[in-house]
Amino acid sequence: MKPSRRTLSLLAAAVAVAAVGIQQVRAAATVEAHYGSALGAFSDVCVQSANHGEMLRKVRIKGWEVLRDDAIPAMVQGNGMVSLAEVRRGQIAGQPVILAVGELSGTSFCHVYFHSTDTAAMQKRLQGLQVLGSPLNASDFKGPLNFPEGWSAVGWHRTVGQDWRAVHYSFDPDGRGPNAAWQAIEITRKI
Repeated sequence: MKPSRRTLSLLAAAVAVAAVGIQQVRAAATVEAHYGSALGAFSDVCVQSANHGEMLRKVRIKGWEVLRDDAIPAMVQGNGMVSLAEVRRGQIAGQPVILAVGELSGTSFCHVYFHSTDTAAMQKRLQGLQVLGSPLNASDFKGPLNFPEGWSAVGWHRTVGQDWRAVHYSFDPDGRGPNAAWQAIEITRKI
């Protein structure tokens, strides 16, 4: 039995209404945010969020481009260990920034990528970043990364009671690799 034209018209109208509804929900799900620096965005979205769900809500910044599948740069996709839930690209102070939230082996993962800055100055700023109620201070990890190729990381690991956080700042130390224009800060914590 072939559907009637009226049935097809009603079905098309229902699909159109559903599509508009989904777009409105997505638009309503975005947040208004204005940051002065990539570190400010990282602090608000990744560090100060009470939980993984709040990170996912905060990363949906109004006006920032949603990146999916092949549009996500390889350095953000990584080696496949992180399951990305939301990736957004925007600008802060005229510079490109990418924010990504996902899961890594059952933990919450939040990452900000930004154009290169002075690594010593950024490490100094990160020492003052408040994580679990106190500044990070001196790092407890320095070493090479296996991805992105040629990058190194400086890290901090913090535990207070049952809560823990791992913060890593990564960059291309000699500035010659294919992703040398970028640096990243990430935080991992239990979900």
